[in-house]
Amino acid sequence: MIAVNAYDDEKDVVQGFVEKEKLKHLVLLKGSDVALETYGLAEFPAGFWIDREGRVVHREQGFEVERVPRME
Repeated sequence: MIAVNAYDDEKDVVQGFVEKEKLKHLVLLKGSDVALETYGLAEFPAGFWIDREGRVVHREQGFEVERVPRME
C-alpha cells in the first residue's frame, strides 16, 4: 500500500500525522497535481486497487464507513 498526500502538506506535517496514526506504509508527498490531473480526483480519500499488470481494477472515492468491509 502506498498513500499519496494530495494536499501538498509539508514533510513535517505529514510525518507528524504518520507518527500519530502509527502508519506503516509509505506516504508520498506533493501529490496534488497527480491526484487532479492524472486521476481526476475531486474527493478524498480515494483508493485504487491496481493489479500486477498495472491496471486499475477498482476505485473508491470519499469515505463511508459502510464501504470499509468491501474495501478490505
